[in-house]
Amino acid sequence: MASSSLCCRCSWFRWASGPTPLELSSKTWLFLGLSGLATGASWVCYFWALKIGDASKVAPVDKLSLVLVAVFACAFLDEPCRSSNECSRSEQGKRKNRALS
Repeated sequence: MASSSLCCRCSWFRWASGPTPLELSSKTWLFLGLSGLATGASWVCYFWALKIGDASKVAPVDKLSLVLVAVFACAFLDEPCRSSNECSRSEQGKRKNRALS
């Protein structure tokens, strides 16, 4: 009983600090729906590929999709592309600044 009460309180806090689902724009709902359809289609294609192909060849292609997303984001969306060393140095600098303040 206590866990359900805590869950309700957490969900209330999350919605209290931002817009409720009914307040989202129709454009946001459209993209949420399209995202759901694309995700479902992706899983159907993945399982179909596993059915007809060798899992040792299908899984690496699936994992490569994360790398392709990062490359496309840098190439087409002008996202900053940084190496992992630059990212970790940036995080270390943020931690030092927080420690000093």
